[in-house]
Amino acid sequence: MNTFESLFVNYQPRLVAYADSIVKDHSTALDMVQDTFFTFWKKYPRQDEKSAARLLFAMTRNRCINYLKRERLLNHVDLSFLDDIQKTEKLFGLDFYYDAPDSPLIRKEVENQVEKVLSLLPDRCREVFIMSRFKGMKNREIAEKLGISQTAVEKHIRRALASFTEEAKEQHSPAFSLFVLSLLIGCS
Repeated sequence: MNTFESLFVNYQPRLVAYADSIVKDHSTALDMVQDTFFTFWKKYPRQDEKSAARLLFAMTRNRCINYLKRERLLNHVDLSFLDDIQKTEKLFGLDFYYDAPDSPLIRKEVENQVEKVLSLLPDRCREVFIMSRFKGMKNREIAEKLGISQTAVEKHIRRALASFTEEAKEQHSPAFSLFVLSLLIGCS
């Protein structure tokens, strides 16, 4: 049995259960996991099993969240439960981004990509975005501190988010995509 077959046999049932716990539809969960394995096989043909498992779960989570976001747009689905996604991951033993032995490598990869995007932003845009997303300041507080309007603050944040989203599309990095998603969900 080759590595891919072994991954499929060992992880497909867990991935389906995990996806089903998020999307609450077994048929949709099966489709998502099948698509995840197909994409994984095309993009990452050579991975050790431990890294591959983390990547497969991250890709599945991304698919589930994207599916739910599309559903929300189409059917006004409540996504408030996504705040508890880390608890769901722990139930499945998937706390891989936080305690995994190689998580410093993942964090470093994300940090490098974040620094790259931030370095490409205009100075004021970067300053506003850091105050908003990394220092947790409210738009009103940022506007007062910098002497600009709240509308200007919102414009800078939208511009930065668009840059992060574009970088995520180009990078095809599950870890960076999750980071960008957290920025988008954390919109204030």
